[in-house]
Amino acid sequence: MQSSVQELRGPGRVVFAFDARGSGGLVADVELEDGATGAMLDRLVDAAVVDVSPRGAILYAQGADAGGALARSLQRGGWSVERVATTRLDSLADSLAAYQAVVLDDVATADAGPRFWSALVAAVTQRGLGLMVLGGPRSFAGGGYRDSVLESVLPLRSEPAALDRPASVVFAVDKSGSMGQGSGGVDRFQLAQRAVLETARGLGERDTLALLVFDVAPRLLLPLGPAAAHTAALARDWPVSPGGGTRLAPALEAAVAELERGAAARRMLVLVTDGFIDEAPTAALRERLVRAQVETIALAVGPDADVAALERVVGGPAGVVLRVDQAAELPTAMRSGLERRRARVERGAIAVQQVQPLPFASGTLPGWPAVAAHHLTRPQPQATVAVQSQRGDPLIAWQRAGQGRVVAVASGLGPWTPQWLGWREWPRLAGGLADWLSGGPGGAAAALVVSDGPDGMVIEADLPRASEGTDPGDVSVTVDTPTTSGRRLAADAVAPSRWRATVPDDGPGLYTFVVASPAGVQRQLHLRRPRAEDSVWGIAPRLAAWQAEGLVTRWTAGQPLPRAATGTRPPDRWLIALALLLCGAGVVVDRAPALASARLLALRRRRAAGI
Repeated sequence: MQSSVQELRGPGRVVFAFDARGSGGLVADVELEDGATGAMLDRLVDAAVVDVSPRGAILYAQGADAGGALARSLQRGGWSVERVATTRLDSLADSLAAYQAVVLDDVATADAGPRFWSALVAAVTQRGLGLMVLGGPRSFAGGGYRDSVLESVLPLRSEPAALDRPASVVFAVDKSGSMGQGSGGVDRFQLAQRAVLETARGLGERDTLALLVFDVAPRLLLPLGPAAAHTAALARDWPVSPGGGTRLAPALEAAVAELERGAAARRMLVLVTDGFIDEAPTAALRERLVRAQVETIALAVGPDADVAALERVVGGPAGVVLRVDQAAELPTAMRSGLERRRARVERGAIAVQQVQPLPFASGTLPGWPAVAAHHLTRPQPQATVAVQSQRGDPLIAWQRAGQGRVVAVASGLGPWTPQWLGWREWPRLAGGLADWLSGGPGGAAAALVVSDGPDGMVIEADLPRASEGTDPGDVSVTVDTPTTSGRRLAADAVAPSRWRATVPDDGPGLYTFVVASPAGVQRQLHLRRPRAEDSVWGIAPRLAAWQAEGLVTRWTAGQPLPRAATGTRPPDRWLIALALLLCGAGVVVDRAPALASARLLALRRRRAAGI
């Protein structure tokens, strides 16, 4: 930060302007110098804290095929919206404090790394960041949400109430020499083993799986059997090692033959390879897969994989080729690819009905238009489903996740809801959800006061009158201290709509308090300055007694000095007697040596005279 003197406002008052290079709490030190001599007059460390408000209120991450209808509506309504491509999400992991809410419009978990998703969930649960997730082809099950860090805070789970049709899945993994550890130290075959294990753990109880490895010839390691039983075997070391060349045709024939043994309604092949397959009879292999009704997901690993040949074999409605440039991305790419293939999306003219109020004022909207598509999901136990299809599938659901507010829209707000965009209630829906997520009007605590004490701090929150009768379990207070973060405090109701909590002294520094209630989220910074060795809290007991007896009076700057007290108080006789006694004792002590010397001299004289 930089500082400069702007202007003088009255005697002894100066206004400083800070050029803040970030948002959030900034602690300032203050130094006072003599302008003429440069001499330091005074210096205060941790003199004040400045809470810098962010410029962009909403971060809007937009998938490649998302229309961004909600972002345009909010911008026209005066909201500050920063629209970013999903390729920028990883770079924003440390900047989420600059936003009040985040909108993910048709975003897959593969669009960002684990660090971003962990930072996002922490910001929601600990800081009260609002989060909205909009459906689309690359979201929910299609985006690999199931059992992910992101799904842990969502009100909708990425699976239908009634599980999808059971599937037989064959994993065919290339074990040629190029899949072994390369010059860069990357062992592609080991990463492929981890990818198969993590993907298998996501299969259902009615699914079956088989494992086949191949180089110039295929080898069946696990025949088709229950996925749950085979998952334990996949976790052990596979009894093979990379080596040899690559021939695709025999591996595909063996995989199809194994799939045809199964009785599952869906046959799926997950193929992993990094080699060249130019000599493969692509037309014949493609016809074989189509005839057996096999859905294929081919993962082309590394820059040398023959993507064009794979496209000729498996490309089309029943197959997809996923390019994995970095081998480390293989586990995520495999699981999300299979989840996306199995994702259930309901399509058609789907009637809509509202069954619960939306979480903002007058939250019941009339005349909901139909939607064209939506993901089949099921609500979390603590979620509120406000809007659903006529068949009972959730479309809009919301919940509180820690300190934050989260809403999920299974149909999205765009290409799958074209009639909603022209609906007369659309502005109320878009603005109301944005207000609620951000803790806007009708949302935040009315007042938050933090008071220092000798052993800690006391925080009092006055909630809006509409919050009267709020259950204690619905109000949470968390604090970030100089040494800890996310500490939850016990809040007690001390009066209607007033709540109090205490936090022990954790040393000097910046404290960040967050109060969350059904009415909203309120955040406040407090700077606890270091205490000098001679500082005390309140009035010293002896000084208070003197003040009560009229011996001293309180004085503040600007007041005239008090005159000396008049002698209206009668003298204390005991004090006078004590003073006389002490005076006499002093005289005796002072003269005792002289008396002793005189007695000694008289005694000597008597002895000399013979008396």
